[in-house]
Amino acid sequence: LTDEKWIRAYPVPYANQLNVILKAPQSGPASLQVLDITGRILNTVSWQTRQGEYYFQTLQPSPAGPGLQVLVYRDTQQQKIIKILKR
Repeated sequence: LTDEKWIRAYPVPYANQLNVILKAPQSGPASLQVLDITGRILNTVSWQTRQGEYYFQTLQPSPAGPGLQVLVYRDTQQQKIIKILKR
C-alpha cells in the first residue's frame, strides 16, 4: 500500500491489477500513467475531476515483466510520482 495522504495505490506489489483511490486536489482534467523504469508508458487513464471528490481507478497490468514501475498522477497544477512494484 502506498499512501501519499490524498492518493493510494494497492496492492503493492501488484500482479493482476493496480487499484488507485484518490481525493482530487482540484477540478479539471487528470490522468494516471504507469511507466517502466526507462520511462516507457505502459498504461494510461484520463478523466475529469471535481475538487474534493474521491475517485477509484483500476489499471490492468501491462505486458511488461515484473519489476519496479512508476505511477504518475497529473492534473493541471501538479504531478505526483509513486514507485510501485509489479510481480
